[in-house]
Amino acid sequence: MASRPRIHRPLAILAACAAVPAALVPAATAHPLLGKRDFQQRANAVCTGYTRRLKGIPHPKTQADLVPYLRKSVALARAQTKDLGALKPPPSFVRTFARMQTIGRSETAAAARVITAIQAGDQARAQGLILRLTALDKQYNAAATSIGLTACAKAAPTG
Repeated sequence: MASRPRIHRPLAILAACAAVPAALVPAATAHPLLGKRDFQQRANAVCTGYTRRLKGIPHPKTQADLVPYLRKSVALARAQTKDLGALKPPPSFVRTFARMQTIGRSETAAAARVITAIQAGDQARAQGLILRLTALDKQYNAAATSIGLTACAKAAPTG
């Protein structure tokens, strides 16, 4: 009989440990897995807000205005990527959405390098990076469009 309490104690501890993660799951999933239509609506709303805020940044009129404009644009792009990343896409969108987010981060990094090149006076490097940005933007737009994120696939406003 002495061995019986030893068996029950580990089982009770195991059961208690199993209950803790189950109790934490609702708190850990603040943004639950979304259905296709709900995901598209929420993601498109994030991107519409981004586009609206981007349009609110005065466009550069001089070379000196360019770097501050780009810095603000990069900050907004990072915020958009973060906000989109908080959404949980449906299983059929996971791979494409992850690729879209990776491309978005690459675009943001390239834009930050454009700022560095401009500040260094390296126009050739800046131009090369802008070409890279254009190619990345096409890939981003294609990924976004393929999963119904039409607001995310819209080109950045030009004026």
